[in-house]
Formats: sequence, C-alpha cells, structure tokens
Amino acid sequence: MSDSSGDILTGFVFALTAFFIVLKAIGSVSWSWWIVFAPLIVYYGIGLAVLLLAGLIVLIYMLVKRHK
Repeated sequence: MSDSSGDILTGFVFALTAFFIVLKAIGSVSWSWWIVFAPLIVYYGIGLAVLLLAGLIVLIYMLVKRHK
C-alpha cells in the first residue's frame, strides 16, 4: 500500500501536535496552549479557507449564470 501525500501530511501534523502536547505536559516548554495546538489550527484553518473559497466561487458562478 502506498500513502498519499495527504495522509503523510495529516500524520505529520498530528504527530507534531502530539509531540508538542507531551513537551507541554512534562514542562519542557512554557508555551501557550494556542502554540501547542497551532499545527492543528493551521491545518484545519487552511482546509476551511479552501472550502469557503470554493463555496464563494460556486455562489458567484450561480449568481452570474442566473442573471444572464
């Protein structure tokens, strides 16, 4: 079985977040929890932005098509 690049990226993001959580839990870093969860926030934020952009493009297309 071959992994797609999306699976590798998702695994990396979750592994990095888990690593940051462990560092925070054992007191090795004094970061804010926002920084600890930043990889997940950015990952899902980009996904949400892409979905919103796609929805906006579809909405504009439908509005332009209806006014012709």
